[in-house]
Amino acid sequence: MYPKHFIERFWEGEQKDQIFFGVAFDGDEKAKLKIIKKVAQKLDLRDGAFMQGSEKEAISIPEEIISNIANSKILLFDLSDDKRIPTTNKEKEYHRINQNVMYELGVAMAIREPYEIAIIRKKTDKEPDLPFDIRVINVNSFKDTLTPEFLEELIKITLKKQDLHKNKRIKSAKESIDEKGLWLMNNLGRTPNRNHFSLPSEIEPYYKISLLRLIDLGILKFASEIWSKKGFEYAYHWTDFGYAVMESMDIVKMDEKEFKGSDEEKRVKKGDEEFFDKKKKFFKK
Repeated sequence: MYPKHFIERFWEGEQKDQIFFGVAFDGDEKAKLKIIKKVAQKLDLRDGAFMQGSEKEAISIPEEIISNIANSKILLFDLSDDKRIPTTNKEKEYHRINQNVMYELGVAMAIREPYEIAIIRKKTDKEPDLPFDIRVINVNSFKDTLTPEFLEELIKITLKKQDLHKNKRIKSAKESIDEKGLWLMNNLGRTPNRNHFSLPSEIEPYYKISLLRLIDLGILKFASEIWSKKGFEYAYHWTDFGYAVMESMDIVKMDEKEFKGSDEEKRVKKGDEEFFDKKKKFFKK
């Protein structure tokens, strides 16, 4: 599947808390992945690391790669020379960066931000003249072997850059929320032990405009499921970014004791009741 088609149809929108690792399969990849997984665990990246071929699921390899490029928190590409490709001309050193890794890096640069991408390369006597559009991202060189210390420092720097840009994005999102959006966040975003809601019928239609705005900002997402040709169900889900925005505005989830008997509980129950009534009527047809 072409990356364009995949991104248009299947981009999840929610990041996996993991490192995507693009590397040549020249014999060193498993040892490098082991180091990356240890660093991911140490830095509390709960989903660890992904390398093509490390998963057992029998799905399309291109889809698997593109999905993880689109949805991983950090994208790490190793542009070290592929040891399987020989140097054939003694008068000129051919540097042998794996073309599959270069392709994956190209996809990443097309759909992700520069601060989400980290590039590493083993030092050689003569460094390659990289394409100009790759030079905008710093290439971090390591000697002889990849070490946990080198990688941990690089990932920490990448995460700090992401935090800086996330804070800027949060600030921008906060400045784009209208009063109805704030009402939705305060009244439907504080429910404990659930991140979704159905909109009660009593809500004025103007609020739906604010819902769409919150979706555009990445604070909400929309999920649906088809029952049959005649019916479907849907719900609005708060995203991790949405909760980060709310936390910055001191809008925090209630505990169970606070939620019980509150207006928020009544509102959530009403939305659920209307939904289940609709579903029962559908199945009686």
